[in-house]
Amino acid sequence: MWDSLIVSINETHKLGLQDCLAVFGHVPITKAVKHVKLTDIDTQTSTFTLRFLHTETGQHMEKIVYFIDNDSGNDTRTAAGIKQIFDRMFRIAAEKRHLSPVQVATVQYPCTLVDLLIIVGVTLPALCYLHRPALHCIFSLVPGPVGATLERWLDSDRVLQLIILAEFVTHGLETIFFTVPRLKYYRVPGEFVPEWLFLGLLEGYGPARRLDVQARALGEGSVA
Repeated sequence: MWDSLIVSINETHKLGLQDCLAVFGHVPITKAVKHVKLTDIDTQTSTFTLRFLHTETGQHMEKIVYFIDNDSGNDTRTAAGIKQIFDRMFRIAAEKRHLSPVQVATVQYPCTLVDLLIIVGVTLPALCYLHRPALHCIFSLVPGPVGATLERWLDSDRVLQLIILAEFVTHGLETIFFTVPRLKYYRVPGEFVPEWLFLGLLEGYGPARRLDVQARALGEGSVA
């Protein structure tokens, strides 16, 4: 009776089913738990069945999970009503696991003017260190005693090295405290993590901001 709904949920809510197995099915989600799928919906008993592979035992296991109280008045006689209950359970389960109900599964590179200016600013000290005429060229555009004084101060390998080091230390800390937690919260797949981390070291806070923007673009009303 609910075959098409089961197929749809299995295709579009893989993470939500995993969250439900963990929170409502009380099954710890480890690397051994794979391929969580919805196999049955029983409106008579207000339950649904989740099937998963446990790689440590090599066996497929099933867990019967009760629907949460239907206090929103959703009609469990219709697919739309049941889906609304599932969506609510997915969102509650994600919240209890301290994870986002949506997944960011792409890398967004810097594209705004602010992002590009930050990258230019970060790379200038390294450029000036490797090619000192670049430093003199830049300060030729800044006439006056202040520009001349600043140029003399920056015209030093040690000063430029300290600036480069300070940039990467600062960006490294921003990546650890802002980007890394978001990578986990938004469930970014492992193959994209190195690129996000590299962008964090290059830009600082920029990737954390873009992760938030991407998650909002996926829609607050969506669940994975």
